[in-house]
Amino acid sequence: MGWNIVNFDLRCLQDYCDRLKIPLELGRNSETIAWRKARDSNDRYYALLPGRAVLDGIELMRSATYQFENFSLEHVSRQLLDRGKLVDDVDQRGNEITDLFINNKPALALYNLEDCKLVWDIFGKEALISFALERSLLTGLELDRYGGSVAAFDFLYLPRLHRKGYVAPFVDQSTVSNVSPGGYVMGSIPGIHENVIVLDFKSLYPSIIRTFHVDPLALAVAASEENPIPGYDGGEFSRSEFILPELISTLWTSAG
Repeated sequence: MGWNIVNFDLRCLQDYCDRLKIPLELGRNSETIAWRKARDSNDRYYALLPGRAVLDGIELMRSATYQFENFSLEHVSRQLLDRGKLVDDVDQRGNEITDLFINNKPALALYNLEDCKLVWDIFGKEALISFALERSLLTGLELDRYGGSVAAFDFLYLPRLHRKGYVAPFVDQSTVSNVSPGGYVMGSIPGIHENVIVLDFKSLYPSIIRTFHVDPLALAVAASEENPIPGYDGGEFSRSEFILPELISTLWTSAG
């Protein structure tokens, strides 16, 4: 575990090993790291270490809805632990670290050890490992996977659908005519405006799903009911057969 451990620490180690033409064998049985580049960024990577979980403090805290002015280790540790890095000027620490490397290696070792201790103490104080375990148990995703909402949905929804006697088919998106338009993206109009209010329904999605039974099963079986719940663009939802509203209630109780 670390702080930006995948995209800094492990990437640096991998680069050094590549230069020296030696394998970076950090897997449980001395396997090498399997790297995957993010689709939306050339500078963001994911690391798979066979037999090990890689927990990044920044990603964990963001997924747990923590909010800070910035997620640097110095800033977060000052906020949560009331202490920080062992350098005089954090913004110019490169020069100070270079000087320690040349003139005071024991002090450099203490600096590095304190960085590790800061991460460890943040994980302990905020119970981040327990959070990662609980999230993994709830979603079925790997301990160190921070995205994957579709995979989590499949893990939670499909077994419940099967128990009700249904199988989810593969749907060719090119043949679907009733497609949700998605959220409205308002264009920017520079300036100062009066009497303006913006209402964002994002945080209300779970409540809307529970209230109107927005659910794949409810949509599929509503046609056989006399009084289904009306939805968008002619869609209707069953009042009695649904999964997602109950699933949201279960997750909400677990989160509380």
